[in-house]
Amino acid sequence: MRLPFASVPLAGLVVLSTWLVGCGAPTPTPGQAPETTAHASTGVLDAYRQAAGGAALDAITSLRATGISVDPALGGNRQLIIEVARPHLYRHRESPVEGIAGPQVRTVVGYDGTLGWRAGNTILAGDGLSTDPDVRQAAVTAAARQNYLNTLAGMLPLWLLDSGITLTPIGPVQDGEDRGALVFTLHDADTPMGRLLLDADTHLPRRLIVPYHRHIRPEGGEYAVTFHDYKAVSGGALLPHRITREQPGATADSPASSVQWVIRTYEVNPELDATLFAPPARR
Repeated sequence: MRLPFASVPLAGLVVLSTWLVGCGAPTPTPGQAPETTAHASTGVLDAYRQAAGGAALDAITSLRATGISVDPALGGNRQLIIEVARPHLYRHRESPVEGIAGPQVRTVVGYDGTLGWRAGNTILAGDGLSTDPDVRQAAVTAAARQNYLNTLAGMLPLWLLDSGITLTPIGPVQDGEDRGALVFTLHDADTPMGRLLLDADTHLPRRLIVPYHRHIRPEGGEYAVTFHDYKAVSGGALLPHRITREQPGATADSPASSVQWVIRTYEVNPELDATLFAPPARR
């Protein structure tokens, strides 16, 4: 796949330490006039809004997605619950499936718009293991916010605008399987967060390409989050029912792999108390 002015390799992630990462991506096309950029952004995002349900999409203020996390590296599936509330409250949980033998790994990740947190018996690589509380919190918050972005980019990308993320179009993909898809760069203030590809035919999010956080993989590289199986949910909005996270092999002993989130049901506008997204009390 070749993007305008740059070659873009695809890469991915498979465990919490690589799913919760990001930072660093190419800048928008140089020399593009602000008015042109704004017009292109508005037109493309409006096409997405209409394709995804228009008023039905606008009416969503909270969402609960339930399904399974299929992770070959863990040797089994886990129950998945994702809960979000506009504009930037996020929580996802992965837990063993009751009554079925499988991985006893629990993951809980939250973001309240300011702080990120994690719980369960998974670990976060890099600065997430630092003994310095400020360094540790900064790493966990950055990772949780990236996790929020990675998920919402396919489910409800317009929410990213309300949470301070800037989407700037840089042109269509020139070749490969994503040919014709329009590419947006994503920035949080001055920090690059990735590139989002909207499908040329459906106008729906197709793929998010995210650079590894320097503390997770110092040698760099990128991973990809791909959104599939868009179906109408209650109210008529189109949401993805499968999200694939692809990780390239780092070495010969670490082959490429992927994790899939298979969404079975969406609950639109459930009552979600804000405390659900607050960090758990320390024990």
